[in-house]
Amino acid sequence: MQSIKAIKQLLKMDTKDREDILLSCLTSKPLDDLLKIVGEFGKYQKIRLCMICLVSVLCAFHAQNMVFVGARPAQYCTIPSVNLSGDSWKNVTQEDFNMFLRDVPENVGCSIRSLTETRRLVELGQYSFEELKEMKNITIATEPCTAWTYSKEVYGSTIVSEFDLVCDRKWLTSTSKTLYFFGRLLGAIVFGQLADIFLPESIRWLLSKGKNEEAEKIMKKLIATNKREITEEMTNTLLNKEIKPHENMENKTQERKYTALDLVRPLQMAILSLNVWFNWLVNSFVYYGLGLGTEYLGGNPYINFCIAGAVQIPADILCLLLLNKLGRRLPLCVTMVTGGIACIAAGFIAKDMLALKISLAMIGKFMNAASYGIIYLCAAEVFPTVVRQCLRGRHT
Repeated sequence: MQSIKAIKQLLKMDTKDREDILLSCLTSKPLDDLLKIVGEFGKYQKIRLCMICLVSVLCAFHAQNMVFVGARPAQYCTIPSVNLSGDSWKNVTQEDFNMFLRDVPENVGCSIRSLTETRRLVELGQYSFEELKEMKNITIATEPCTAWTYSKEVYGSTIVSEFDLVCDRKWLTSTSKTLYFFGRLLGAIVFGQLADIFLPESIRWLLSKGKNEEAEKIMKKLIATNKREITEEMTNTLLNKEIKPHENMENKTQERKYTALDLVRPLQMAILSLNVWFNWLVNSFVYYGLGLGTEYLGGNPYINFCIAGAVQIPADILCLLLLNKLGRRLPLCVTMVTGGIACIAAGFIAKDMLALKISLAMIGKFMNAASYGIIYLCAAEVFPTVVRQCLRGRHT
């Protein structure tokens, strides 16, 4: 194989010398060496990366919008105006009357004291309104609210205020979140294969399947986009040499059909799968729990949400800088354990120590974002390619 130095100097040579070195390189690792020539991360690859990131951003909008769309603003029962004229209601305002009816500590915002009974007690002269307010041992029947008024102080219109998802309908808010993620699961299974319509197929996979013409078209487009040059002779040499090492493998793959059951057999693969699934499950719970639960931290929910999202940027950068040096297992363990401790500690901090509570939660979010990125990478690396392919529904 040609030395790395020769490959780096290749672009500086004239066409004849470049062809000689290229054809020599193709004798061992043709595709890998050729990609170094035409650009491993040039304009072509950057455009495709931006396309993937654009789709990811749009998906994130849908996944996280329930933080605000499903937020529960403060609400109180709407009480119709009543006639408070007469000596019994002297100096009693409508606001005083409404506050007294809403003062049901055991069911705030969902029940009110009976309007009819309250008026009867006062108008029959049994009690004055002021006496009713002061007496703690008197029991007045309650009745459920039928209409609510919602605060606009923090949130605007939400599904809670639009559809009155409070009190006995409160469970529908959580159900809507559950249904969203259930739909996301179905989408991943049913519609995931449509993703390959924004992006081209893998050149390496096309060559391994003998689809040389398709591979050649993509390679030519890559070369043109990255503004590199390569002759047809080089391309033909690549196609002829790259397909041969995979012929036997292709025949074996056709004889052996892989299914999802191969994730749990033999025993070593089952242990590996369970390990990855468990780590992924834990990371997902913490990730979405912190992301969708920023409103419960206290303080300004918009600032909390922005911080929770912003910490993912340095977390991903940290992974890029450290993973190739430290491996995968150690960073994954450190980030998960540290993030878990920070989240547990934040849960025990009282709300009067708001700054500390939010800081610990954001540390947990930072570590969780890093561990989530690592487990994604691990899942792609530890499973055999043929097993990953059967899960996606097609080869990659």
